[in-house]
Amino acid sequence: MLILNPRDYSDKYDAKLDGQIGGMAPSLGHPEWLGRQGGEGPIMGCWMYNQRSRDAKQEMEDKAMRAVKFAVALLGITTVSALAQSAPAFEVASVKVAPPRTGTAGFTAMTSDPAMVRYSNITLKNLIAIAYDFDSRLILAGPTWFDNVLYDVTAKLPPDTPKDRVPVMLQTLLAERFKLAVHRETKEQRVYYLVVGKDGPKLKEGRESGSQNQMVPGGIMGHSMPMDMLAALLARFVGYQVVDNTRLTGTFDINLKWVREDDKDNGPELFAALQEQLGLKLEPGKAPVEMLIVDHADRIPTDN
Repeated sequence: MLILNPRDYSDKYDAKLDGQIGGMAPSLGHPEWLGRQGGEGPIMGCWMYNQRSRDAKQEMEDKAMRAVKFAVALLGITTVSALAQSAPAFEVASVKVAPPRTGTAGFTAMTSDPAMVRYSNITLKNLIAIAYDFDSRLILAGPTWFDNVLYDVTAKLPPDTPKDRVPVMLQTLLAERFKLAVHRETKEQRVYYLVVGKDGPKLKEGRESGSQNQMVPGGIMGHSMPMDMLAALLARFVGYQVVDNTRLTGTFDINLKWVREDDKDNGPELFAALQEQLGLKLEPGKAPVEMLIVDHADRIPTDN
């Protein structure tokens, strides 16, 4: 006995197959029936039609899958294009390897023209620090050229661009010209905690609006400075992140001065000066610290 599975056939031909199983002869003129009349003919015809139906179904599925893949790829291209168009960017910009210069290699930032951004003799590492508002000591980059190859950058801002958009525009520029790729990681690192000394703080409340800070070798001066800002500035001198743990709110006028450790005869070194002049202490410890990891960067920027 031959058993036919109705699921193998389309609904369109269910009635016809039921009729064949019941002994009803199919129409010889019907194009779907390719077998011989009588005997095994109709069953062979059913098998051949079923195979053709499966092949057609598979072809339709393949076409549908190709259409889906094409749509996904097109969506990806459209999305990337839209993101590129929406990313904040300078109107025009020039990024070049700086020519050899005599004298100090420290970078300068010229901001006399509010419509322009200019950096001279600056490393890519420092450009990244500005673009991502990151302490350069917390930017991990492998190649040594990150710290010694110097660049000149000149860029024009779109009209009415607020200053807080400049770093994001610089991120776009670095990605375009250096193919820069970065990611963030949090690792437990050695830190210093900024805390109040045992005799209490010796701070003068800030009276001027707006923070005006100055950092020089052997000194930090500023008006209306919050404690987290002081912690960030201290970090640049002690070599580790400084975490504000003073619990002091508000802003303060800061005038902190110190000498090198090998010159203690002429004044206090940093840690002692901090206690004597501000009533604050730096205590070592460990804490999660966010790092910026450079995954890729080209040494030579693309054409301007």
